[in-house]
Amino acid sequence: MARKFEPLTIVSIVLMALLAVTTFVVSYNSLYGLAVVSGVDESIAWLWPFSLDGLLVLSAVVRMKYSLDGKAHLPSTAILGCATLMSVGLNVVHAPSNVVSQVVFAIPPATLFISSEISMSMLQEVVEQKIKAAASKRRAAARARNAKSKV
Repeated sequence: MARKFEPLTIVSIVLMALLAVTTFVVSYNSLYGLAVVSGVDESIAWLWPFSLDGLLVLSAVVRMKYSLDGKAHLPSTAILGCATLMSVGLNVVHAPSNVVSQVVFAIPPATLFISSEISMSMLQEVVEQKIKAAASKRRAAARARNAKSKV
C-alpha cells in the first residue's frame, strides 16, 4: 500500500533532511577540530566526527522509519538523546571560551534533535489519522456486508 502524505508533511520531511545535512556539516567541522586538537592523527581525524554525529543522524532516520510504520522505537530515541547531549557537550568544549560562542557551537546538534522531534510528532499524527481512516472504512464495509446478508 503506497503512502500518501499531505504537502506540509512532505515539506517537513524535506526540511528535516536539509537541517540534518546542515547541522551535521557545521557540527562535523567543530568535532574535527576537537579531534585534531585532542591528538587524533590528522590523517584519520576526519573520521572521528562520524562516530558521534553519524550516530545522531542514523538514530533520527531510524526513528523516522518506525514513525512511518506507526511505531515508537525507544532504543533509537534514547540513542538520539544521548548522541545529542554528547555532541552538544563536545561542540561546546571546542568553542572559544565565551558564552555566545558556546551557544553558537551548541546549536547545530540541538537543532537536529528538535527538528527530529517536531517531524516525528507530525508523522505520528499522519499515521494515526491513516489508521483511523482505514479502520473506519473496514467498519463501513463490514456494515455494508451485514446489511447485504440480511436482505
